[in-house]
Amino acid sequence: MSSAPDTPVMQVEGLWKSYGGVVANRDVSITIAPGEVHGLIGPNGAGKTTLISLLSGEVLPDQGRILLAGEDVTQLSAPRRAKLGIRRSFQITSVFPELTVVANAMLACQAMRGNTFNFWRPLITDKELKDIARATLAQVGIEHLAERTTAKLSHGERRHLELAMVLVGKPRILLLDEPFAGMGPDETAEMVERLRAIKSQHTMLLIEHDLDAVFSLADRLTVMVMGTPIATDTPEAVRQDETVRAAYFGTKAAS
Repeated sequence: MSSAPDTPVMQVEGLWKSYGGVVANRDVSITIAPGEVHGLIGPNGAGKTTLISLLSGEVLPDQGRILLAGEDVTQLSAPRRAKLGIRRSFQITSVFPELTVVANAMLACQAMRGNTFNFWRPLITDKELKDIARATLAQVGIEHLAERTTAKLSHGERRHLELAMVLVGKPRILLLDEPFAGMGPDETAEMVERLRAIKSQHTMLLIEHDLDAVFSLADRLTVMVMGTPIATDTPEAVRQDETVRAAYFGTKAAS
């Protein structure tokens, strides 16, 4: 899949998703530019996680389109989208605790190749996979933990491993669903610095409740309330937007 340099990495056009009588996403349209960190914020129940599930292919929309580098991927499955470069992390860490850190990263790499049924014995002897895995661990600052059993990692270290696992295979866009969830202040600060270090290399959509973190990382922000985007702009403009402050922050902008 190739595209012109100025083609949006992801374009969301009029997405709707309902569950019974509840509208989770209502006419959502967002454009994410190459190299952009796009923050997605809003109160609980705003429809943020539903939207990320729609983008990753875990659920399909009732109507609307999702374009990846100009190509319509709306009806593709989650595994197919992952192979095309849409990678998602989750609010809750998802790793194999009994395996080493490098083995988890190797499994993620193997999954992107589509040959997961070759599984463990061939995997541990695959030098190319191990080299890719170690390089990705180094990218997120945990190569020194490569041979440690994942069960022995701290929560913050597991979060870094999960980031490494979505980074393998040169993804087109990272969908990061609350990457700071459950972290203390020091762990959050470390993850912010790690994302800042790689942001020039990766396009990201970042859902996060830690406003200080997302405001410091995002190039643009979309604010969602009750399933609908009410503003998309730079972090500073969003901070000063009276509609946003009234609907989300509960205050009016200073005059």
